[in-house]
Amino acid sequence: MNDKRRKKNQPNPRICSFKIKFDGVAFKEEDQAGIGVMIKDNRGLVIALIFQKIDLPHSIGEVEAMVAVRTSKFSLEVGIDTTILEGDYEIIINSLKDENASLASFGHLILDAKLFVDIFRKISISQVHRQGN
Repeated sequence: MNDKRRKKNQPNPRICSFKIKFDGVAFKEEDQAGIGVMIKDNRGLVIALIFQKIDLPHSIGEVEAMVAVRTSKFSLEVGIDTTILEGDYEIIINSLKDENASLASFGHLILDAKLFVDIFRKISISQVHRQGN
């Protein structure tokens, strides 16, 4: 396993001064979804935040995959290339860590997210458990 891939799979807070948390939510009654990304510095202060409503895709997996793409892109737009990336949707986190192509219906979105993630100088990707909505 190469060094870059190992760093993506194992969180190491000593190498990262930023933490990026991302999540998606479905608003079924509105036929919309929400994409949320929060970037914090090493003191826990929010330095960038984005929330965006989109048309509701076919599955929550697709929502979360879209969030992963937007998260990676937003982080690079802000100028962050060393970070810990945290999400709560296990399928997405595992897909981002996996060197193989995702066979999920939203695999094309995972591929897009991976293309952005590969631009980061150092990145750790980890799953966090949801603490409530």
